Amino acid sequence: MTRRESLTPTLSRNGRGRHRPPTIALGWIVLSWLAVDAGAQQAPGIDMDAEQAAVLAADLAYQRAAKSRDRQAFHALLAPDAVFFGDRIQRGRIDYVAGWAPLFEGKYGFHYRGEPLAATVARSGELAWSLGDVETSFTPPGSDEPTVVASQYMTLWTRGEDGWKVAASASLVVHPELGSARDPRTGLMTAWPELADQIDAAIEIEWLPETTVRAASGELAWSLGEYRAEFRKAGTVHTGRGAFVAVWQKDGEGRWQLAAEGFTPPDIYRP
Repeated sequence: MTRRESLTPTLSRNGRGRHRPPTIALGWIVLSWLAVDAGAQQAPGIDMDAEQAAVLAADLAYQRAAKSRDRQAFHALLAPDAVFFGDRIQRGRIDYVAGWAPLFEGKYGFHYRGEPLAATVARSGELAWSLGDVETSFTPPGSDEPTVVASQYMTLWTRGEDGWKVAASASLVVHPELGSARDPRTGLMTAWPELADQIDAAIEIEWLPETTVRAASGELAWSLGEYRAEFRKAGTVHTGRGAFVAVWQKDGEGRWQLAAEGFTPPDIYRP
């Protein structure tokens, strides 16, 4: 289950980089798990509006627990095998919460505020994902002014007997409106210092899904795995790897589209 893509930017007249949507070569083995179509039928007795509202309510509770540093409420909203994509990949409730240590410990005056914007629920009613805006602030050592960062998040949800729980969460790198185009160059340049000034570099990226989950209704799925990136600088090959999570949805014609994606910085992931 391997995907490769090459990201080669073009330069506009003002010298700033603008990027072609990368071409993704998908072999039949790569997405064979997506090829089985359950017909995207809605499960009997599922009130889609009510379930969407329930996911947004769970997301709001999650954001409020983070903002108020309520560790117990935060922990209660996590599935047992929840996965957090932060500076590194962290699996399971205990490790997941540990990934939020700077917030819960108030390190460097860290503050967090998230706001859910939208949620999508599978017609079978057991999987969903949400996205929203997030703002964080912290005061670095030696600084008198806080650093404020505005971004977006994506959260994957599973529904059990006790309601909706977080299956995975990450910063949003690919926005749903981008469809199947994925250009993680911006995220990589931010997290990979050696790449920061390489606006004209060609980056080779290999995506290696390890785990896939597909809704019983067949129109929503997500994959978790590892990516490997490589580029050349002054004749030297630089390589890095990290973990990624990607959400896939079928469009109106039944074709799979990449809806959202997040990943850890390079060279952090340890299998």
